[in-house]
Amino acid sequence: LIPVTLELSTRWKKGTQRGPRALLEASFELEDFSPETGEDASLFIFTSQPIKEKNLENVQKELSSAISSAISSRSLPLVVGGEHTVTYFGALALRERNLKPGGILIFDAHADALPSYHGEKISHACVLRLIRNIWKDVPVFLAGVRAFSPEEWQFIRNDPLIEIWSPRGPWKIWEGIHRCTSFLKPPLFISLDLDAVDPAFISEVSNPVPGGLSPEELFTWLRRIFLQFDTIYLDIVEFCPSSQDRPSLLPATCVKLVAELAFLKNLRNQI
Repeated sequence: LIPVTLELSTRWKKGTQRGPRALLEASFELEDFSPETGEDASLFIFTSQPIKEKNLENVQKELSSAISSAISSRSLPLVVGGEHTVTYFGALALRERNLKPGGILIFDAHADALPSYHGEKISHACVLRLIRNIWKDVPVFLAGVRAFSPEEWQFIRNDPLIEIWSPRGPWKIWEGIHRCTSFLKPPLFISLDLDAVDPAFISEVSNPVPGGLSPEELFTWLRRIFLQFDTIYLDIVEFCPSSQDRPSLLPATCVKLVAELAFLKNLRNQI
């Protein structure tokens, strides 16, 4: 687990730099025993030193080092942000090690496909385009998206290797999962922007959008993905806790569940 406190380009609700610490603190209120693995989860989740750099070049350098260390020790890197720009640096880190996913799965309320945002090309609102520039021939599945600009919509429609499932569309959750698992190939690069979840359940995000996945729908989707696919990278981003109140346990539960599922899959692969 690699905490990254990056807050670079958020404009509406500030606080993503507090997300990693709040998630770790909230995790102490959760049970350590994992029904997913039948193990004490605290025994197989290692937390590295947080990356607190504000200089983008240094963020990339430190994250690349942390991810390399995780991979070298046969662990799966789970990066906890921080704003969604963290995902771009995660992709750069894999490319530096000549690692390439077979498929990319992004849970998000937004398309994040702008060419620039307030004059900046490296931004949370440009993540899909940035990743596309790294891996142009890798299929991408966007799950939970319900906010587009016309420019983003056209960009997605013009790319035959991008599929999308919206909770406002005609397809139910199981149809979305089936389309996802049919479209992508292993190993997966997974990014979970917590605003993919309905803000009725998680309001502590930097850019909430009405509607979205329920927690149980998200957990069902994740379980199905880890059952079928190997994974080389995971991140959970855009948690934006209030500085005054204790955060919801739900985002911390998302982190813990993803870590447990990743461990279980990795363990089965080694047996």
